[in-house]
Amino acid sequence: MEREALAFHERVRSGYAELARMEPERWRLLEASKDAESVADVAWREVVRTTQLGPAGGGA
Repeated sequence: MEREALAFHERVRSGYAELARMEPERWRLLEASKDAESVADVAWREVVRTTQLGPAGGGA
């Protein structure tokens, strides 16, 4: 059962990696091995950068 779960997650990861390779302007792969706060910070900075939110982009 555990092996099947691992295989499933590997297929999901592979699928997202392929999407990111095919459409890099739409998909981002983030390193998520650090603590949750660090990962959330990186994710939010990527959202701000790609959507031009924040003071420089005139958004939030």
